[in-house]
Amino acid sequence: MDVGVPTEAGRLEILTIKTKKVRLAADVNLAAIAADAHGFVGSDCAQLCLEAALAAVREQLGAVDIDAEHLDPELLVSEGGK
Repeated sequence: MDVGVPTEAGRLEILTIKTKKVRLAADVNLAAIAADAHGFVGSDCAQLCLEAALAAVREQLGAVDIDAEHLDPELLVSEGGK
């Protein structure tokens, strides 16, 4: 059975579901991303979300002391996470 490529509305729904438990920056526009992701299927949208999350982690990596016993709560509420 061929499911096919989702429409823009379908991609938006997939992106919304995949980012439901993710704190997004105020300037993230899922509708614009869905419009730009023409031809993406569900797995492509999921991978896009994963890659964006990994990029965000890499940006904050220098601020994290990996040898510390506990993570500074201020890092969790940084400018990118508000």
